[in-house]
Amino acid sequence: MTLSVASQRRLARWPVLAAMFVHGVALSAPTGRSWNFATCDNYSCPTTHTCVSGLCTPVIRIADSVGNRSGVTIQGNLPYSSFVSATRDALSTWTAPNVTACKTSFNATVGDTYRDKQGRAAIAGDGNNVVIVLEGGDWVLSSGVLGLTTTSFIVSSGIIVDADIEINGNYSWAVDGRSGAFDIQSLVVHELGHLLGLDHATVDTSSVMWPTLAPSRVNRRLSGSDMADVCSVYPGGRGDFGTRCTSSTECSGSLICDAPKEGGSTTCTDPCSRLGSACSRPGFICIGSRNGSACLDAGTVADQCKFCTRNADCLSGTCIIGSSTAFCSQSCTYDLQCGSGNVCDSGFCYPSHAGSRCPGQCTSEDDCGPGFSCDRGTCSVPVDTGGGNGPGGEPDAGGAFDAGGGN
Repeated sequence: MTLSVASQRRLARWPVLAAMFVHGVALSAPTGRSWNFATCDNYSCPTTHTCVSGLCTPVIRIADSVGNRSGVTIQGNLPYSSFVSATRDALSTWTAPNVTACKTSFNATVGDTYRDKQGRAAIAGDGNNVVIVLEGGDWVLSSGVLGLTTTSFIVSSGIIVDADIEINGNYSWAVDGRSGAFDIQSLVVHELGHLLGLDHATVDTSSVMWPTLAPSRVNRRLSGSDMADVCSVYPGGRGDFGTRCTSSTECSGSLICDAPKEGGSTTCTDPCSRLGSACSRPGFICIGSRNGSACLDAGTVADQCKFCTRNADCLSGTCIIGSSTAFCSQSCTYDLQCGSGNVCDSGFCYPSHAGSRCPGQCTSEDDCGPGFSCDRGTCSVPVDTGGGNGPGGEPDAGGAFDAGGGN
């Protein structure tokens, strides 16, 4: 099985699909994509994350029932509650202390169950990380696919912003290794490997990332290669980059212990000298710090330039409505905090295209709200409708954001 790339969604994201098959052959290796565990005492976490031990940690939500259609039993007479428990146990497999090869920094939490949409597959790029079992006609993929994980990430940095897991409920599932049924926890452990950024295994057949699963086989424990892979992506050892510290003597090699000058927890990071320049690690830039300057989290919000009509449409809570366009933004100090194709202007991120146009917002009128049309990939209003403060995408007077204000 090869990893397939679907069509581009929005300005800087690609959804990527990774499936587990019933039988066949096909690597556990990092894909070059990973979650960015930003420090949450420097700024608020996105709505899809929660603050755990000082880091913004992705929240995974499990469907309320089978297909969100009130089903309480999965085929094979498996209680839905057993599936929920298996999913929680599968998640812990990838976190410390179960990853014994290192004190991995990867973590995620299981949030409240969700109920929408009924019979709907997970929606790539919507900012929600969900797990759902789909039965009957709700499962629209090949019958030979047991599960599918779709991850959306920022092209320029490889930072994952959304991941969804769908499970084929048309097979018999179990948690006790019974004959003829597939072990659902083994499947979820595998799909969670994709969620955190791993590809399929091609050499180590004992790997949980091996692309096929046979009936009755229980494969829930990470192999040595699985641990090596997750540790290479999320090392998290004491003194490593991104770990907490109180002084630079606690940091490895040339790393220093520093924090933004505005405040926040001190972490081991790279030194730098040119403010506003990109650092070697994706998602980090050189900004002012307590000790002068350091490579610190850029704080880029994933949905910059997404079409919006209110603050609640944006992960940052900031929707800028201009004279002819509308888009999600965020507060900034440097251009690099805004992502590729955007600039920092007057404390907020704006697209660098003429007229503050955001290419990739739409392909048809259906992608835009009432009063907007799809004009060359941007949701726009006719120039003669009035309102706004003229060209350049400046906010309407007194109405840049919804009631409640932006950031």
